[in-house]
Amino acid sequence: MANRFLDTAFFYDTGKVTSHTSELDLKGLRKDYGVGFRLHGPFTTPLRIEFARSNETGLAFIVATHSAF
Repeated sequence: MANRFLDTAFFYDTGKVTSHTSELDLKGLRKDYGVGFRLHGPFTTPLRIEFARSNETGLAFIVATHSAF
């Protein structure tokens, strides 16, 4: 928590999707990473801003008016 009204989050995600469970291994994993900022009050998160980078879609800028979960 950066302060009373602002949270920050750094994230890193890796994984893969396959047609068969026999193809699940650690080769050819896709990677995503980014940073997010959440403005919030005591009971709600009115604004969420995230910057994410992936090999598939490049740089993404996400703005949402609700919490992630």
